[in-house]
Amino acid sequence: MSLKVDKLSKRLSSKVKLEKISFEMTKPGIFGIIGESGSGKTDLIRMILNLIPPEEGTVSFNEAPIIPGDISVGYLPEKRGLYMKSDVLEQLVYFAMLRGMNKRAAVKSARNLLARLGMSDLEQVLVERLDKDEREKVQFLTSIVHEPKLILLDEPFRTANPRVITELMDLMKELAAEGRYIVMASKEIEVAEACCENLVILYKGKPVIAGNLKEIKHAYGHTNLVLAADVDVTDTAIDFGMELIEKRPLESEFRIQGDEMAQTLLEHMVSQGFHPTKYEIREPSLQEIYLSTIGGQTK
Repeated sequence: MSLKVDKLSKRLSSKVKLEKISFEMTKPGIFGIIGESGSGKTDLIRMILNLIPPEEGTVSFNEAPIIPGDISVGYLPEKRGLYMKSDVLEQLVYFAMLRGMNKRAAVKSARNLLARLGMSDLEQVLVERLDKDEREKVQFLTSIVHEPKLILLDEPFRTANPRVITELMDLMKELAAEGRYIVMASKEIEVAEACCENLVILYKGKPVIAGNLKEIKHAYGHTNLVLAADVDVTDTAIDFGMELIEKRPLESEFRIQGDEMAQTLLEHMVSQGFHPTKYEIREPSLQEIYLSTIGGQTK
């Protein structure tokens, strides 16, 4: 079983055209379609679902085209809504049965998912009485309650509550571990970095970064040094050729030209009696790679 997207292209506006987007999921996991607003993420999701036709290219899941309404597919759209006068369990059971489940299986699935998110006590509560974060979680569950094999999520993390984001990410990872294929569209690069093994980043419809996240970051090597000490060593680090990226309350981050530069600074600090409380050499973040990549394309 696999999801294959092959050279999807479509003119979206005078300024944006999706150009030959290709990727393949050969095993269960979470694939990220990342980009700023207007980059073409939602249209790409809709083309994968066969809700809008591409001008060229093909999509297949399990070696067959995806048919709109296929019960083996779950979809969380960008524009969504719930029935405010229905209670939570009734709502989830309705959506599951709409996708072909019998009532007994639908109730069992709904209660299992509510329990996994710690929401069992809300089964009989009307949706209109839920707070914003609770509604977001229920909305998320409507897309997976019928136990689909392929799940497409368009901006699943609208809440600013970090606890809710973590709960939903953990559930996504659990579903992937259970054998689901998940495609997530999001403008939140940090979130994608936390949960996606493979991804494509779009800029004005063009894939500017694509592939395995670890391999993408590894290709850039160790470019950052996070440093904390009992004294301010910013000027010393700059004298050693480092570039200050960010000065935070408890630490500073510098851009380096490799491990040797960082090691030389460390040896100098120790020789002067300054012992760092934090010394971390790391690869650049996905956000830094993205900004570096599009730097020459923003004009």
